[in-house]
Amino acid sequence: MKKRFAAVVLAALITVLAGQMNALAAPSVTLSQQGLVADGRTIACELYAIDGSNYIRLRDLAYILNGTGSQFSVDWDGATNTVAINTGDLYKANGSELTAPGPDNSSTAAVSSQKIQLDGETVTGLTVYNIEGSNYFKIRELGDALGFGVDYDAAANAVIIQSKSMTTIDVSTAAELLNAIGPNRKISLSAGTYDLSSVNISAVKNNYVSWETVYDGTQVVITGVKNLTISGAAGAEATTVVVKPRYANVLNFSDCANITLNGLTVGHTEEPGYCTGGVLHFSDSKDIGVEACVLYGSGTYGIIMDKVTGLTVSDTDIKECTYGIMTASESSSLSFNNSNFYDCVEFTMITLDNCDNVAFNTCSIKNNTSDTGWDSLVSLSACDTVTFNGCTISGNRMTSFLKVFNSNAVSFKDNTIQDNTFAAGIFAEGSETNVSFSPAL
Repeated sequence: MKKRFAAVVLAALITVLAGQMNALAAPSVTLSQQGLVADGRTIACELYAIDGSNYIRLRDLAYILNGTGSQFSVDWDGATNTVAINTGDLYKANGSELTAPGPDNSSTAAVSSQKIQLDGETVTGLTVYNIEGSNYFKIRELGDALGFGVDYDAAANAVIIQSKSMTTIDVSTAAELLNAIGPNRKISLSAGTYDLSSVNISAVKNNYVSWETVYDGTQVVITGVKNLTISGAAGAEATTVVVKPRYANVLNFSDCANITLNGLTVGHTEEPGYCTGGVLHFSDSKDIGVEACVLYGSGTYGIIMDKVTGLTVSDTDIKECTYGIMTASESSSLSFNNSNFYDCVEFTMITLDNCDNVAFNTCSIKNNTSDTGWDSLVSLSACDTVTFNGCTISGNRMTSFLKVFNSNAVSFKDNTIQDNTFAAGIFAEGSETNVSFSPAL
């Protein structure tokens, strides 16, 4: 009898414990009745309340914070079942963000099985639920992890998100400029000339800035910076950034993201260089903007790009460079808009090697010259999808117009191509002709 009673009690205890475990495994999930305000803007966004805390879809939040000091990118690796979050990186929208709130999908909520990486490191301290195929994160935990503020406005019944603001720094000397460089900063330069090679290295206390030795001096290298804007003073060529060594690139960016240069005139102070002294050099970097700048020789090339993803050049002049206009290797998503490339000399003007998705839109390419006997205006090798749209190409003197090797989807549309001298014709000898012209030449 005692054994039977004990068995009944044990069964009852198991039932109670099972109920408690089920309660733990099945959180309280409802559509949140609270609104969302981000940096003072009311956002129509679908939130879920899970066990009393608000959760937001990760891509929605990335979209909301894009362009702020708290921005971050989101990537998905299906092979490793991993969501990768990279702070400071520009978020690339996929069209699913901030769609109109749909039906209540609370019943689909389950703890996410996906791994989370933050800046390359696996993290375990974030609470994540999968709701109807999307990851929802606890807002307060994300605020702590990504560095934005989270509050609650009881009167408005709204969650308040406050992004990190970009720090604005005004500078007037080259040393001040180099010391100001860092993430989440807007540097405003007063009118004048900033000679970076005149700065005493010991006067710069900045882990983001280093010096490399070149043949005739040193060059500045900016490394590991995200979210940086450097702007010149208003007025045509009012702010100039220069270096003296002929073999130095004027501005070098390595492993940087979301960099914007605006309203700057950049070049060398000495006679033409004969080796590697370009104007702007970007390597292993992404999301670069060059706006309303003048890049001039004696720099060998106006822009040198190596392993760059996402670069946009707008309303910018590249002129009088001593090797050519630009070179790019292993780079993608490059866009040149409403810009002028002129009076450059010596070798191939535009060299693209292993690049894809490159567009020249309403650009002017004029009066560039090479007398080597083998160089072309444009050289493409192992490239995919390169377009010239609405450009003016005139007054150039080269051996040929194009060299195209192992490349696909190269097109010229609605361009004005006139008054050029191409001694060997349109295509270089031995070059493929996998190119379309509309209208035909």
